Amino acid sequence: MAKKSTTTPARQQPAPITIEEVKKRRQQVARILKDRAAVVFAGEHSASIRGDWEPSVEFFFLTGIADEPGAALLLDPTHPNPRRREVLLLRSRDPEDEQWHGIRECLSPALRDRYGVGTVFRTSRLNWLVTEAAARIGKLATLHEPRPAPAGVNQDLATYRQAAERVPGVSIEQAWQPFYQLIAAKSPAERALVQGAIDATIAGVRAAAREIRPGANEGAVVRTLTATFAEHGGQGNAFNPIAGSGVNATVLHYGANSRTMETGDMLVLDSGAKMGGYCADITRTFPVSGTFSSTQADAYDLVLKAMKAAIKACKPGTWMHDVDMAAREVIDKAGYAHAFYHGIGHHLGISVHDVDPKTPLAKDAIVTIEPGLYLPEENIGIRVEDDILVTSDGPVNMCEKLPVDRKGIEALMKG
Repeated sequence: MAKKSTTTPARQQPAPITIEEVKKRRQQVARILKDRAAVVFAGEHSASIRGDWEPSVEFFFLTGIADEPGAALLLDPTHPNPRRREVLLLRSRDPEDEQWHGIRECLSPALRDRYGVGTVFRTSRLNWLVTEAAARIGKLATLHEPRPAPAGVNQDLATYRQAAERVPGVSIEQAWQPFYQLIAAKSPAERALVQGAIDATIAGVRAAAREIRPGANEGAVVRTLTATFAEHGGQGNAFNPIAGSGVNATVLHYGANSRTMETGDMLVLDSGAKMGGYCADITRTFPVSGTFSSTQADAYDLVLKAMKAAIKACKPGTWMHDVDMAAREVIDKAGYAHAFYHGIGHHLGISVHDVDPKTPLAKDAIVTIEPGLYLPEENIGIRVEDDILVTSDGPVNMCEKLPVDRKGIEALMKG
């Protein structure tokens, strides 16, 4: 059984990640790199008019910066000049761009000290710095997981290849896997922020549950959900909420949220708030009529049984595919192997689908557990999801304050 966790009271804001913790992270990565240099990229501006650009997990983890599209961080641990071992590179100022996106600061010692790095340059210096590092030490390392074709080559690898064309004998090695292991194991401050996001999400789901009834619209449920996130300290959505009723409950990433719910439907509500740059991800399934029918109840209990089996398997050193199998065996044995067609879950943290080191689960990792059962021909779609902290003493369910059993779900709808 999962241990009980201590949750943050509603509206109590956990402390943000400090610059001291961010600096410690960079020191840990320097030990991974040893005598290699590496660049981490924030990513470019999103084309979305919503303006919801977010930095890469790698860049945010190492800088805490969430508002500098196009930025980069150069780590060069063996540089003879200590101020050049951590170089933050920001885009040049553009007065016309700033009219649209906000005024940015000039480079200054105060800016350097705020971010805790040795030097701040403009990104126009990046290729020069990488080429100089390649010539001096002959080894560069990637800290971004490679993307499979036909996606383009990652920006770090492309930058290194340009340097290698100019410096004979340069080796390019991968260091993203041990880096991702570092990201996967959450610090106490990170765990508190995830818990804060979870608590805001729980408040939102509780409020939204009272909006679920025949004749109501999926969109009304989402509006109540997200408004309550904000009331409880949430800082936006970790992802676009899913409120799928009827056959929409069988669509994994349904996003229209526009259908009018009907008697006999089930509603899958999949959502998560953000707090301090960290995410929650919780799913509950509700009987729109207020109580589960016997058919719905049997299917729901099966999914819940699979969830409990998977949570029990969440231990340090266990592969995620073994956690998946623990849930799948329950559903397969019941004859519904064809109706559970996604993985059991994923890492959670800075991103809702956080970086995955492709290794056994680390102590203090946070993962989602989300088994499902989807039968479109029977108008049944069920998914339940909780966020689980992996500890040496057993899994900790960080969502324990939100009921997941049938009686608890029905009680939520009654308020």
